[in-house]
Amino acid sequence: LGLANTYLYVPFEATDYLAQKKLKFQLGPKRAGEAPYTDSGRALRTAPGEMATIYLYIDQCSRGTGPLIEEFPKLNAKRCGEMLDRLFENADRSRMRSALDKSVRVEHKSGWIDDMQADAGIVRSPGGDFVIATYLYRATKPGVPLADKVFAPYLGAFTRLVYTYYNPVPISAP
Repeated sequence: LGLANTYLYVPFEATDYLAQKKLKFQLGPKRAGEAPYTDSGRALRTAPGEMATIYLYIDQCSRGTGPLIEEFPKLNAKRCGEMLDRLFENADRSRMRSALDKSVRVEHKSGWIDDMQADAGIVRSPGGDFVIATYLYRATKPGVPLADKVFAPYLGAFTRLVYTYYNPVPISAP
């Protein structure tokens, strides 16, 4: 799909099992992109822009078009629609969803590692749908996690800012 910084060489969260069993698997580069570097693994990695592209591709696929349909002939609009429905079921309301009304449909996947909070997905709104991928990085000491309750709401605040671009809030004159 032309996504240079996105790869998944092992099933999610399987690296400990594979290491324990001493099974060999492919790894990506130790460092990728420009500093600052996160504590991401070498078997699973992506970048915000590429996550946004993947969501765009899934949305196009759900309409029966786009690179996913072209690259994977067994994939179809129904299956991509099922992907979006699954992403809609994400129960995490602390990141992207935190500043949006509960009635707004958001198809997203949140994530975090010690030094980063992230959320990416599609926001369906009356004024227009949009794809957003936000990663919030903060340098930390190794093993000291980024506090969810402090930093995760910034992801929601940024999503709300974009939402109001598509759905302006009228300001009444004094």
